This record gives sequence, structure tokens and C-alpha cells, in this order.
Amino acid sequence: MKKPYLIFLPLLFLLILSCDSRKISQLTERIEELESENSKLQDSIVQTEYQKILGTQILGEFNKPHAKVNEEINLSLQFCNQKFYSTYEIFRIHGSGGDKKHELLINSTAGKFDYTFTPKNIADNRLRFVAVFDLDSIEIEIPANIGIKVIE
Repeated sequence: MKKPYLIFLPLLFLLILSCDSRKISQLTERIEELESENSKLQDSIVQTEYQKILGTQILGEFNKPHAKVNEEINLSLQFCNQKFYSTYEIFRIHGSGGDKKHELLINSTAGKFDYTFTPKNIADNRLRFVAVFDLDSIEIEIPANIGIKVIE
């Protein structure tokens, strides 16, 4: 009677080992897949950062409207990314309440645009804009309020 148990125990042991071996093999394959995906994601992140840096400009602004000889003037420098991945519309806002908008650009992806402005009088010294981004039905508005000294 002891002999059937002696044969059954090694078979049970081999069965358990083979199940563990299959599971280990499946886990090893999954780890390799995840490592491959991780490598692709890291490459994608590096490429995105590279493209972002290539689209960056340095903008400078002096603390005074003009400089004088032998007089110190401060300059602030700022990085500005010119690459947008979403389309946007840009509007010029008129009126004190901001309820009147004049569309300037539709579906633009450029990070920079030029605008020509002719003040009508000394009090006409503010330009207000709003950029509107539509991201999957979420509307994001980025305002700009720019002042300029107007002289006669």
C-alpha cells in the first residue's frame, strides 16, 4: 500500500513545479513586455522634451522704456515656448466690460502672431486679447492685457 503513495507524491510534486514554471514563464514574458513599453515611453518623453526645447525662445523686457548712456538698465529674460499642440482662436477685446470681441485668428497653432495697433488718443493705451483653446469640449481662455505709453 505504501508504493502507490510513493508514486503519487513525486507526480504531485512535478505537477506543482510545472504549474509554477508556467506561471514564472508568463511573468517573465510580461516583465519583458513592460520593459519594452517603458523604453518606448521614455524615448517618447525625451523626444517631446527635445521638441519643446527646439520651440523655445528667450524673450527680453527692459524695466524702462528707453536706456541712457552710462546709466544702468535692468533686463528680464523669460523662456517662451512657441510650439502649441492644440489649435486656438485669438480675439481682440474691446470695451470696458470686455463683452465685445473681434476675432483675429481662427484655428491657429503658431506660438506667435503679430498685431498692428494705431492708438486713437493718449487714453487708448491698453490692448486686451484672449486666446481660446478647445480641448475635448473643455474651453480654456488665456487672457492678455498689454499697456503701452502713448505720447502726442
